Amino acid sequence: MVNNKLKLVKSATAFVIGAAVLTGSFAAAGSDTAFAKSSTSVKVSNGKLVYKSTGKVVKGYKTYNKALYKDGKKLTGLYKKTYYKAGKKATGTYKSVYYKAGKAFTGVTNKTYYKAGKKATGTYKNVYYKSGKAYTGVVNKTYYKAGKKATGLYKGVYYKTGKAATGIYKDQLYISGNLSKGLELYKDQLYKDASLNKGYVIYKDQLYKDAALNKGLIEFEGKFYFDAALANDTYTDQGVERAFENGVEVGAKVKAVEATNGTTVKVTFNKSVDKTDAEKANVVTIEGVSLSAGKLSEDGKTLTLTSTDAIKVTDATVVVNAIKTKADAKVSTEKFVSKITFEDKVAPSILSVEAQTNGTVAKTATIQLSEPVKAGVLVKVDGDYVAVTSFTGTSDKLELTGLNLEAGKAHTVEVINAEDTAGNKTVSTTATFSVSVDAAIPTATVTAGSNDKTILVTFNKSMKASTVTGLLVKDESLAAVTVGAATVVPNTNDTQFTIAVNDTIFTNKDSRSFTVVVPKDMEDKLGNKSADSLQKVTLVKDSAKPVATGYNVVKDKDGKVQAIEINFNEGLKAGSVATDTTLHAAASSIVDANGVLDTTTFENFKSQEVKAGDKKVVFKSATATAISGQYAISFKSDLVTDLSEASNKSVAFNYTIDLGQGQQATEFDLDAAKLPSASNNVITVTFKEAVKGGAVAGSATDVANYTLAGKPLPAGTTITLNSAQTVATITLPVETVAKDDKAAVFTVANVKNTAGTKTVKSYAGTVDVKDNVAPLLQSAKILDNKTIELTYSEALALTGVDAGESFKIVQGTDTLVLTATELKASVASGFENKLVLKISKGTDAAEVPAKQADAEVSGTNAGIATLTNKDKANADETVNYKVVNNTTSGKLELQKADDSSVVIADLATTSTFELNGVNVAIANTAADGNTFTVKTIKAVAGTPGTSTTTLDLTKEISIETLNSTSKVVTDKSGAKNEHKKAVKVTVSK
Repeated sequence: MVNNKLKLVKSATAFVIGAAVLTGSFAAAGSDTAFAKSSTSVKVSNGKLVYKSTGKVVKGYKTYNKALYKDGKKLTGLYKKTYYKAGKKATGTYKSVYYKAGKAFTGVTNKTYYKAGKKATGTYKNVYYKSGKAYTGVVNKTYYKAGKKATGLYKGVYYKTGKAATGIYKDQLYISGNLSKGLELYKDQLYKDASLNKGYVIYKDQLYKDAALNKGLIEFEGKFYFDAALANDTYTDQGVERAFENGVEVGAKVKAVEATNGTTVKVTFNKSVDKTDAEKANVVTIEGVSLSAGKLSEDGKTLTLTSTDAIKVTDATVVVNAIKTKADAKVSTEKFVSKITFEDKVAPSILSVEAQTNGTVAKTATIQLSEPVKAGVLVKVDGDYVAVTSFTGTSDKLELTGLNLEAGKAHTVEVINAEDTAGNKTVSTTATFSVSVDAAIPTATVTAGSNDKTILVTFNKSMKASTVTGLLVKDESLAAVTVGAATVVPNTNDTQFTIAVNDTIFTNKDSRSFTVVVPKDMEDKLGNKSADSLQKVTLVKDSAKPVATGYNVVKDKDGKVQAIEINFNEGLKAGSVATDTTLHAAASSIVDANGVLDTTTFENFKSQEVKAGDKKVVFKSATATAISGQYAISFKSDLVTDLSEASNKSVAFNYTIDLGQGQQATEFDLDAAKLPSASNNVITVTFKEAVKGGAVAGSATDVANYTLAGKPLPAGTTITLNSAQTVATITLPVETVAKDDKAAVFTVANVKNTAGTKTVKSYAGTVDVKDNVAPLLQSAKILDNKTIELTYSEALALTGVDAGESFKIVQGTDTLVLTATELKASVASGFENKLVLKISKGTDAAEVPAKQADAEVSGTNAGIATLTNKDKANADETVNYKVVNNTTSGKLELQKADDSSVVIADLATTSTFELNGVNVAIANTAADGNTFTVKTIKAVAGTPGTSTTTLDLTKEISIETLNSTSKVVTDKSGAKNEHKKAVKVTVSK
C-alpha cells in the first residue's frame, strides 16, 4: 500500500515537469523565444521550424539551436538592429550598411573606415578618411598622405607633419610652405632664392661669405670688414697690426685722452706704440697740469700718467707728441692736439680688496682704491680697527697689517675718511672680500731704469722689501760693477726695485750690456721664496737735456696763489735749483700782460728743496698772495740737471702763466679750523656763522639734524648753543655708546643761520666716542658648591680679583656674609663675557684629638730600666743613658750617654731617678756598658675640626650686583665702565 502511494507521487511530479517544458517552449506567436536544443516540442523539418505535435510552422521570431527563425525560416535580414544571415549574426554589407558580428560596424576593415556601418569621413586612430578611404590631399590647410599628416611637397607647397612649414626640403628653403625668394637667414645660414648663398653679400648690415658670417679681415665693395661687421678697431693681419675706422684703414693715432680720476690721465692708441718712446717725459702735456712720465700697458695701447696734484682744468690744451709704433720705428703716431675739461667731484671708492696667504690665515691685506687718497685713512676689518701702513703724500692702495683672517670665509672692510687730492671725501665705504691662497714662488725680470745709471727689477708679485738684497751686477767681461742697494719704487706695491750703478760706465761706449745676478730666497709678502737666476740688461747713454713739460699754479681756497710748479720730463739731480732761489732769480725776465717788465710780484716765491729724482721745481710763497692776469716767464738755461752720467742741463724755455682771478668762498660752512670733535662723549660743533636754536626749523639744537655712526642721535641727547650761537655742544646720555669708536661717522645737515638765508653745507666726518654702556649681568649658574659662573652682556676686564664687595649672594632668605677678599673673581678662559666667582672663606682642617702624657724606654739594655708614673710626663724629651764602672771610685754609675754627666753616682745605694715627672728604676742586674733610652711625651689638648664656607645647594640662590669702592668688574673699554648695579638674577643649578 505504501509503495503504491510512492508511485502515485512520482507520476504527479512527472506531469508537473512536463507542463513546465511545454509552457517554456511555446510562447505567444510573434515573440522572440528561445527553444532548448534538446526541446521535444519543436523540430526542423524540410528546413523549417515546426511543432512536433502538429507539424505546423512556428510563427514569429524564435531561436532554436543558436539560430534565429522567422515564421519557421532562418532569418536573413535585420532584427532589433542586428544583422542575421541564415539565422546567424553575420558580417557583411546589408542594404549599404556594413555589419560585423551582426552589429553596424565603426572602425576600419579592408582599409575602409566605417562609422555606424556607413563609409565615413573623419579621423580615426590618427588617420584621416574621406568616404571611408585613407585620404591623400589637403583638408583644412592640413596635408594628408594615405590618411596620415605628412611631410613633403604637395602641389608645390612644402608641408611638415601636415602643416605648411618653414624649413629645408631637398636642399631648398621654403618659407611658410613656399619657395624662398631673395635673401633669407635660416638657422644661421644665408639662402638666396631658396638655395645656400654663394660668394660675399651684405645682409642686414652684416657680411656673409657663402652661407655663413664672414670670418677675419676682408675688403668688400671698397670697405673693410672684420668678421661680419665693418672694421672699426685694430687687428693683426698676417702678423701686421692694422687699424680701421668705419671700414676705412687709418694710420697710427691717438684714440682718446681722458682723466679717469683726480690724478690719473689715460691716453689710448689705435696701434701698439714703442714702450721706450712712449714712456719718455713730455710725451703728453696738459696745459696747467704737471704729469709724470707715462707707463705703457702690456699691449702697448694705453699710456697712463699721473699728477701729484688734483687735475682741475677748463678747455686746457692737451698735446700728445708723435710716438714711434712698436711694429716700425720709422712709423709714428700723428701728433694729437685737443682740449680737455675736467674737475674731480667724485669721492674715492673701493675697487678691490686682496688678502692672500700661503697657509690658512692671512696676516695682511691690500685695498685698491679708485684713486689716490691722502694719509690719515682709517680702516676697520670685521668691525675692528686695524693698522694701515703709513705713507707720505697720497696712495691709491692701503696696506693692512696685523690681521688674522681665515681663508675660505667672507670678511668685511670699512674705509673711513678717505680724501682724494681734490678734497672729495668718503666718510665711510665698505666692501666684502675673501682670502685666497698663493704658494707660487716669486720671479723677477730686469730692464733699463728711468735714467742711464739705473736698472729696474720687476717682480711678478709684492715682495718683502727687506729681503730684496744681494743683487749683483756684472759687466761684459763678468767683472763686478759697483751698485747701490735695491730701492723700492714708490707706488708699485713693492713689485719694482731700482739698482743705481755707481761706476762710470760710458767712458768709451754709448751702450753697455750687463748681467744681473738675482739671488734665491728673496721673499714675497706671503713668505714664498725666489729661485736664483741670471738676467741681461742694456743701458744706453743719455745725452738728452731735461725738458720742461708744463706748469701748475697752486691756489688756496680763497683763490690766492700759494706756489708755481715747473714740471720736467725726467728725474732731476739733487739741488738742481738752489733752495730759496726766487722765481725772479731763476728767470731771465718776467713780463706782465701789458708787456711791462716785472721785478717784484714773485719776490716771495722761493724754490723748495729739490731731491734726487724729483721731476718738478716748486716756487712757493710763505704767504698766499692775490695775483691775477698773465705773466710771460723766460727761464734761464742750465736751470736744472738730470741724473744721467753726463749730467745734462736744461736749455732756456718760456711759459706764459695765466694766474686767473682769486675767488672768495661764499658757502656757509662749518669752521674748517674747528671741525666737530668729541671729548668724554660731548661733541662740539663750531659754525662759521651764528645759527638758529630752539624749537624752529633749521635749529642747531634739533637732534634730527645730526647722526652718529649712521643712526639718529640717541634719545636723551641734549644740545645747547653758546651765547654767540656759533658753537653747539652735544652731550650723549649714558648707556648709549656700546663700544669705543675713535672714528664714528658724524653728520650735520639742515642747520640755518640766524637770518634763515643760508643752510650749512652738509658735513660728514668722524669723532672719537667712548663706550659708556655698563656691562649688564644676564644670567648665573652653579658650577659647584663654591663656584658661580656669571654671563654678562659684553667682554669684561677686572681691575682686581677680590670681588666680595661687588656682589650680594642670598641663599633662601639669608645673605651670605663675605668680605672683599673672600670672593675671588676671574674671567672665564675663552669666554670674555663670562665671570667665574669662587668663595674663599675659611679652610678645611680635620679634628685633632687630645693626647695623654706618656713615656717609653728603648735601646739595647732597655730591660734594666722600669718606668712608673708615665702619665705624669710634663715635657717632650729623649735622653740616652749608659752604665759605667768608675775605676777611680770603684762604683757603678749611671751617666747620660751624650755628655757623660752623672745621673746616679752609686747604683748600689741609689737605683731610681726622675725624668720630667716620670720615675725610672734601675735593676740590680745593671752592668758596665749597659745602654738604654728614655723618651717622655707630655700631654696635648685636642682641637675641633674646621671647614670652608660653601653654598647651600638645597636652597634657592640669587646674586645681585653692587658697585664697590674699588670698581672691580668693568668692561674692556677705555672708560672701564663698572657693571650695572642692582641687577639681581636667580642662580640656576
